[in-house]
Amino acid sequence: MKKLIAGCLLALPLVAAPLAAQAQAWPSKPVRWLVPYPAGGGSDFLARTIGQQLSTQINQPVLVDNKPGGNTAIAAADVARSAPDGYTVLSADNGTMVFNPALYKSLSYSPTKDLAPVALMGRFPMILVVSPTVKAKDAKEFIAQVKASAEGINYASAGAGSPHHLAMELLKTEAGLKMTHAPYRGAAP
Repeated sequence: MKKLIAGCLLALPLVAAPLAAQAQAWPSKPVRWLVPYPAGGGSDFLARTIGQQLSTQINQPVLVDNKPGGNTAIAAADVARSAPDGYTVLSADNGTMVFNPALYKSLSYSPTKDLAPVALMGRFPMILVVSPTVKAKDAKEFIAQVKASAEGINYASAGAGSPHHLAMELLKTEAGLKMTHAPYRGAAP
């Protein structure tokens, strides 16, 4: 038994050295921050603003990588495939975490198994805006004007299945409006 313990003690430095090399202090390299929308929108602005401050605090670059498409699923899947080492983060929203699993039969990521919430970064209210040519002064007048229109109206959103799109579909259903969706590839466009 003494020989076995002595052998283990002698082997300990051989095992501990590689483990110590792996356990480097975070961060030892740049952080990649995926934004699932095109540059110029609210999520992009927030990630770049926070990322710039984070970069100075951790003394490492924070690289914002816009990866739009698939109603945020492309960026989410990229993060899910990344090593769980804290060097790849995602700006996730309700679409990524809640709506996509409800809307799509299968996803290439699991919000509950592949992603771990870290912090609430901000809140984006839904704001209905119209052209200055629309004479409605409030939501009640807007709804009345849309109902009075035989052909209805077109509306744009940040993308099919996005929280913006779903909010308008809810308004359409609840108010009994005729509206046609024109999806864009993000809030900025």
